[in-house]
Amino acid sequence: MKTGGEKIGNIAPFGLRMLSPLRARLTAAAQESGRSLNAEIVSRLEASFRQSALDERIERLLEAFEKQQKVIEKLLGERKR
Repeated sequence: MKTGGEKIGNIAPFGLRMLSPLRARLTAAAQESGRSLNAEIVSRLEASFRQSALDERIERLLEAFEKQQKVIEKLLGERKR
């Protein structure tokens, strides 16, 4: 799949083996999305990296929220004294 105006010669080929049921699912998804099988696989791989980055950001936000929650609970506890 060409992205960002890249020349086809600059895109490294990659052989891939997969079980028939997975290939059938990917082929169906590619047809549904109007992409080639290769483009579908590349799109899904790129999406997995975006999702991983999003998951990491969510985890950091949850950690920050938990820290702030502890600070608030501590302040409220001191206020009651």
